[in-house]
Amino acid sequence: MPIDRRRPRLQDIGDEPDYRFTLANERTFLAWIRTALSLLAGGVAVVQFLPDLGPRPQRLVLGFVLIAIASLLAG
Repeated sequence: MPIDRRRPRLQDIGDEPDYRFTLANERTFLAWIRTALSLLAGGVAVVQFLPDLGPRPQRLVLGFVLIAIASLLAG
């Protein structure tokens, strides 16, 4: 009877993870997505709906910076 001397897979070691860790990870991920969507909406609002904020080039820069940060957060 041959003995399997391979290292066990990582999934085979230990117990099942606690479901609370999975739920906490999901909440954290959703918080990052929510933040990214808020920044994206803020960037669009600055570019489109705030004409009194300053000259158009400054609004565009601020809006695109917010949109760029949102895209980095969304990954």
